[in-house]
Amino acid sequence: MANSTRLPDFIIIGAMKSATSTLHNQLSAQPGIFMSTPKEPNFFSDDDIYNQGLSWYSGLFSDANARDICGESSTHYTKLPDYSGYYSAIKGGYSPAKVDLCNAPSSRSPYFSLYASVV
Repeated sequence: MANSTRLPDFIIIGAMKSATSTLHNQLSAQPGIFMSTPKEPNFFSDDDIYNQGLSWYSGLFSDANARDICGESSTHYTKLPDYSGYYSAIKGGYSPAKVDLCNAPSSRSPYFSLYASVV
């Protein structure tokens, strides 16, 4: 049964080229997990998209089953200072169970490995 007012239970926030696409795709292949299409809706970092409203954003999860855990993955949320207000926008829009920042260390950014959960 689809839920038309569904919002994500978690958000994957990762740097570009840090395997967020792989993580998104692997999670979407798991039973009971519904990942957004598009992978990167950039709802909280793009004013034009954000102005479409929370109902537009929830529409990305309308095909999820009632018991599915929903998520999305947007690398724009790490692009400081361009999108420095994303965290306030997320917390102002709704309160997800977790906001996960996952940045795998790589040769592109060997000094940047961060994991944080905000409950």
